[in-house]
Amino acid sequence: MGIWGVGSDLLRRERIERAYVKFGQRFLCKIFTPLEQEAYGQHPKIVDKLAKSFAAKEAFSKAYGTGIGEAIGFQDLSVLRKPSGQPYFVMHKDIPLTAHLSFADEGEMIMAFVVLEQL
Repeated sequence: MGIWGVGSDLLRRERIERAYVKFGQRFLCKIFTPLEQEAYGQHPKIVDKLAKSFAAKEAFSKAYGTGIGEAIGFQDLSVLRKPSGQPYFVMHKDIPLTAHLSFADEGEMIMAFVVLEQL
């Protein structure tokens, strides 16, 4: 295996909160998969979950080398957590890569970091 790419994304939690408040379900359906919407549901920190997922998808697309668009779209990836809390991707598109995901947050800032490896 070799490293395919590395990507990161940094955003303010408030950016996602504004979109969620303004557009509601329309925003959720455009950016987040049904798996994510079910997992986050009525979580008391839903904005945190949404912001981290958004940042992770952006970081993945940067590591892939394309950015969000035709090659990788928001609906092509779900960001979930194992019972241990470790975040991971579920890919809804045939992408022959292994993805490693990590988050950092401080106050209003959230960062996602992704490393993609060739299989």
